[in-house]
Amino acid sequence: MDAHSLELLEFPAVREILAEEAASPYGVRAALDLHPLTSFEAAEAALEETGEARLLLAQEDLSFQGVFDLRSHLKRARLEGSFLTPQELLEVASTLSACLRLKTAIQRLSPAYPRLQQKARRVVALDALVEGIHSAIAEGGYVVDTATEPLRSLRGEILRLREKIQARLQALLAAPSSQPAIAEPLITLRNDRYVIPVKSGYRAFLKGVVQDASQSGQTLFLEPEGVVELNNQLVRVRRMEEEEVKRILLRLTAKVRQHLQEIEETLAALAEVDLTLAKARLADRWRASRPKLVREGKLLLLKARHPLLLEHQRRGLGFRVWGLESGIKKGEEAINPMPYTLDPGISEVVPIDVWVGEGFRALIITGPNTGGKTVALKTVGLLSVMALSGLHIPASPDSQIPFFRGLYADIGDEQSIEQSLSTFSSHLSQLLRMLEAADEGSLLLLDELGAGTDPAEGAALGIALLESLLAKGALVLGATHLDAIKAYAFTHPEMENACTEFDLDSLRPLYKLSIGFTGRSYAIEVAERLGLPVPLVQRARELLGKREEGVPVLLDRLRQEQDRLKVERDALKRVQEEAARHKARYLELLAELQAKESHLHREAKRQLQELVASARREVERLVAELRRQKGSREAIKEVRESLEVLEAVNLPSFLVKEMEEVQAPPVETPSPGQRVWIRHLKQEGIVVGPGPRGMVEVQLPLGRVKVPLETLSSVKERPQTSSFTPSFLIRPEEVTLSPELSLLGMTTEEAVKVAERYLDDAFLVGLKRVKIIHGKGTGALRRAVEELLKLHPLVEGFRLADFNDGGVGATVVELQSRGG
Repeated sequence: MDAHSLELLEFPAVREILAEEAASPYGVRAALDLHPLTSFEAAEAALEETGEARLLLAQEDLSFQGVFDLRSHLKRARLEGSFLTPQELLEVASTLSACLRLKTAIQRLSPAYPRLQQKARRVVALDALVEGIHSAIAEGGYVVDTATEPLRSLRGEILRLREKIQARLQALLAAPSSQPAIAEPLITLRNDRYVIPVKSGYRAFLKGVVQDASQSGQTLFLEPEGVVELNNQLVRVRRMEEEEVKRILLRLTAKVRQHLQEIEETLAALAEVDLTLAKARLADRWRASRPKLVREGKLLLLKARHPLLLEHQRRGLGFRVWGLESGIKKGEEAINPMPYTLDPGISEVVPIDVWVGEGFRALIITGPNTGGKTVALKTVGLLSVMALSGLHIPASPDSQIPFFRGLYADIGDEQSIEQSLSTFSSHLSQLLRMLEAADEGSLLLLDELGAGTDPAEGAALGIALLESLLAKGALVLGATHLDAIKAYAFTHPEMENACTEFDLDSLRPLYKLSIGFTGRSYAIEVAERLGLPVPLVQRARELLGKREEGVPVLLDRLRQEQDRLKVERDALKRVQEEAARHKARYLELLAELQAKESHLHREAKRQLQELVASARREVERLVAELRRQKGSREAIKEVRESLEVLEAVNLPSFLVKEMEEVQAPPVETPSPGQRVWIRHLKQEGIVVGPGPRGMVEVQLPLGRVKVPLETLSSVKERPQTSSFTPSFLIRPEEVTLSPELSLLGMTTEEAVKVAERYLDDAFLVGLKRVKIIHGKGTGALRRAVEELLKLHPLVEGFRLADFNDGGVGATVVELQSRGG
């Protein structure tokens, strides 16, 4: 990932805020070193780890107490012959103990945190090293007497000598003969030797060695002659003690050196755990969400907010910190982006929706100065970098970010005095680097596209650059004020316009992004709002005149039309959603009714089966009774009464119908005009004739169908006239059908199908005579219609229309009369 682009997107500022959430110096360093990950799998895993840590922090937090920064300690311990101080060794032991406690705490968690537990397993338990340090060094950094036997012996000797020296000095201070010379009755140390304060005028009164004097010179610190040798012995023993302590520290440091690899691995695991928890805390701090990461495809950010603006709001800072220009909404009023103090209780960052990569691969953002174009680019870039670094982003969880192998930004004015580069040259140099590096896995953010030079030439260069980047397969977001680039984006199939919204009534930017629309710069209007004198504003409008109004006015009209279409589209969408809800409710009710019907059907069948079984048993009993009584008058009367009871039983109508269907014989050789029952359609129809592949064509009330022969059953014939007269005909007053049919403009095949359906419908509504208009032409359509009329069973006769009624261009058809 391009380091310069990360600077332009202010990712270092995010890292600094992330470091504030770390609990250890290792987490701080890891946060400050955070970079986008180099593989999709690693970025996906990092996002999952952050989510896992957020779940953990919602339950409990982990303690990092006792962790010290050991980097300088370990660097010195690496050198052969070096040794750490007692305090440094205690910090090593404390840190290792804290890491082990952290590992134990994580391992005790439920299996819901597998990634954190995997990191914690890398912590190495160095109990022997920790115990060795604590057995030799006490809290406060003091090497204990019991560290070694020689040290215990030497410190015992030091104690004996010290007591002997102090006893002699106490005796000297208490002697009456010494009183005139003693400046103060106390024993003190000078040059690591025990002395007593003596008045300078009595120097000759006491024998000994002067070790020091007061600033005034009135007091001398004298080592009396009687303790000189004892002090010499004490100094020698102390030196021996220091050598023994050094040997102890060398030995302990050597043990640290032996385990440097394990210690560094443990500290690396500690840093990763701390960094992951810091990411989780930052996500909670910004109310962030985990975006969907995809290998390639559409970039989609919904309700996206710039994290640094959120931080400004949270801290109540001024607006333009870190070079941002965007909007903070206070109530319904859009605040001018100038430094001021935010009120976190009532202010909020305006979210944006932005997408690219589906339908178009370049999005050109337009709109007024200070309207939020730059912050929109930075929001897209910064949130993408954050996601690829394993950070959750302040946007909707429905957001989607592709795994970009490269992300390049050219944002802001980067004039270089040292390299003698103008704004245009600086931009061009950066664009050349981006053009060389861009590929189909790249995202490019281009601010002020085509700016810094002649507008016409700048627009031409900007368009050429966009075409080249699209040819390389990259995704591009650009911001511009140039009308030529806006207009070109309208015509290019892989480009789309967007604008930052502007309130024309208040002449204030709204900091919202609308895709599919273009915006104007409103430079004169903004200048007027910011206080430019009215005469200057009027003169600017005069100078602008008509020569620059063409494209802006056209784009404004186009935007108004787009606004109107958007309103209509939204209304249509609401209607469709309402219809979908009604349909869903209808299907739900239909399913309930079908379920109830099925239940009632099953229950009725069960009852019928029980009734039939009961009747069968009753008949069998009656027959047996008749046989037993040999047809006695009383038995015959009882049988007759029982049969009357059975005959009085009413069966459900649908079961009777099913019984009739089962009893109805199948149709073996259907003939035209025969009434049949189509079992799977539950409808009655009239056979028209045989169809292809064993099918039979049947006339139904609303049209013809072709059904398999085996699905047909015979139905009882009803009285009918000699002509073909279905019993289910529709009354003429029920349907309105034109007596004329026009086939003009149709192919022969289309015309025959339409005419056939029309004749059926005309017969069903009771029309006696109709006219089919087929035109004169080559006569092919007329001949096709005649062939249809010759074979159609409902046609009584036909003829060409009279000369005044269409002549050879139309045919009059007489249909069969309807039956009763």
